[in-house]
Amino acid sequence: MYPYITENNLNLPQSYNYTAFGGVAFLQEYLSTRRALFTFLCEPAQNQGKNMEQRELESVNDYILESCKNEKILKLVIKTFEINKRLYISYDKGVSRFSNEEILKPDKMSSYTHIDNYLCFAKALCAFFAQTHNLLYLNTLLKLNDTLLSLIYNPAMDLAVLDSSGGGGIMPYLAKSVKCEIEGVKMIAQKAGFQPCVDFIESASVDRQILAHNDLQIELQAELQQLKSLIDSIKDYEYKDTPLDFGSINAPAKCVELESSLAMIYALSSRSNIYFQAMLQCGIVPSHIVILGNALEAGQVILQIQDLGISTHCIDTQDINDEAVFSCVESLPQKYVIYSGYGGGILESKYFHIPKHFIHIHAGKLPQYKGSTTCYYSLLEEGEICSTAMFLNDGLDCGDMLGFFSLSSKQLCEFANTDIDTTLEPYIRSQALVKVLLEYKQNGAFSLTSQNRKEGETYYRIHPTLKHLALFSCFGNWDISANGGTQ
Repeated sequence: MYPYITENNLNLPQSYNYTAFGGVAFLQEYLSTRRALFTFLCEPAQNQGKNMEQRELESVNDYILESCKNEKILKLVIKTFEINKRLYISYDKGVSRFSNEEILKPDKMSSYTHIDNYLCFAKALCAFFAQTHNLLYLNTLLKLNDTLLSLIYNPAMDLAVLDSSGGGGIMPYLAKSVKCEIEGVKMIAQKAGFQPCVDFIESASVDRQILAHNDLQIELQAELQQLKSLIDSIKDYEYKDTPLDFGSINAPAKCVELESSLAMIYALSSRSNIYFQAMLQCGIVPSHIVILGNALEAGQVILQIQDLGISTHCIDTQDINDEAVFSCVESLPQKYVIYSGYGGGILESKYFHIPKHFIHIHAGKLPQYKGSTTCYYSLLEEGEICSTAMFLNDGLDCGDMLGFFSLSSKQLCEFANTDIDTTLEPYIRSQALVKVLLEYKQNGAFSLTSQNRKEGETYYRIHPTLKHLALFSCFGNWDISANGGTQ
């Protein structure tokens, strides 16, 4: 049920991409993996000698060492870890070919198994999360602890391979890291409105004799028991998949206007489909659509689009930066291009040197929430999902903003649909899109608001534990009826 530590995560890195919802059972399994560390610490064989004596970390990479006191460097280390799920011995500073932002470029010929780099990174994440309560740090800490626990629990793993001291001194660092993580998850659960089944004082009782008066183990045990009490209070909600109501998707051509200045890049995805249905409903559609994908798979989509008088071009690729795609887009007469590509596709800088403006709908409130899966972060922190229409540029989610659309948790529940990834989140994006298109039709121009690139936070794929808490915070606190509909 908790598949993120079953193998050596350094050899088989986890992607955490579109993680499935497993209900309360998932949270219980997650907690069991952290409780297992406590059991591991209490085993006599593990509770002797160097294992519980914290040692000095050795030969730590300079950037990772600096991250303990420099938040800017820490964010660079987070970025390289989130991309690779490994920490290498050697890094050089460089510039991203997509965003032109500063990055740490690993020497992938160097080793990634030096355990002290990971322990130092955990120390930095814990320190800055304790100071700021920034979910960016907690999210990466959860993934880092998954990796460390996958090494500890893997019976085939020889810690001597990872550590010249044979694993000695690792446990205090790992216990502190997991304790900080548990405190963070507990904080998020309480903020979401969940209350413990029993009083925290009662739940925190521990057998100090068994723990040999080790304060760290006692504190970890107390945090684990308190989080268990919170998870025990959460109840599963019923899965709902009531279809969204966009009106007739086969509306006759006379009911819609083909906007001559507007084109669209259309991946074969639920997001593109929802965008198109929303535009049909508001009566404005692109005059040309470039479809990315196999022509046979796109057949029905192409027919529906062409029936409305929209010209199409189908290119058999999912790569937005494929030369055939770029050449096609470059040759279009339309000035504005709605971008609905495949997940993770980032336009290379060549697109920003042609006379086009690319309209992207980001699933987060800018400039506060940049990056990936930001809808879940905003659910946890603000109780809403927001989308921002923007012009893309060579930075990450920092182009000029065109408009916003948001729904609160309570409003989301009125849809009687609990599928955020492929239904509600694309819907919220689509509403920001049609909002700015209608304003463009009325005013003859888009209203632009520039961003300060230094504002806001850049987030990475949300850890499934935080994702579950976000979903429960939304759908677990309201009566999900079938009386809802589109807003």
